[in-house]
Amino acid sequence: MKRNSKVDSIITQNIETVQQGQPLSEVARLFREKDFHHAPVLDGRKPVGMISYNDIMRLIYDADNTDSHAIDHLLDNQFSIGEVMSKDLTVLPLGSSVREAAQMLIDHHQHSVIIVDSGGDIAGILTSSDLIRHLIALI
Repeated sequence: MKRNSKVDSIITQNIETVQQGQPLSEVARLFREKDFHHAPVLDGRKPVGMISYNDIMRLIYDADNTDSHAIDHLLDNQFSIGEVMSKDLTVLPLGSSVREAAQMLIDHHQHSVIIVDSGGDIAGILTSSDLIRHLIALI
């Protein structure tokens, strides 16, 4: 088993991101149409938050039997990404070890960590699913 693997080799680099000023309905639509559950929130290329499928589901729980158009309208008129996203970012630089990333996810009780380059710009995301795939490849 490789003990000193770097996150660079297992992160998802071509990720879906959202901009802080983007309508929340667009984020909900991304989660509905694509197979992912976390989206880094950016200001330009700098990560400023993380929004998850669960964050949006908490907002629309009471609107369970409402059509998606009505839910999108509700989201855009009642909330902004900045109000819903987690601002307590879990961030690691490129070159960090897989062990560090895994420990960070455990310590922060999260399922994703944003990976940034030396300038602080987003380079990718590492999720608990990425770590599981890495583990499967090793055993």
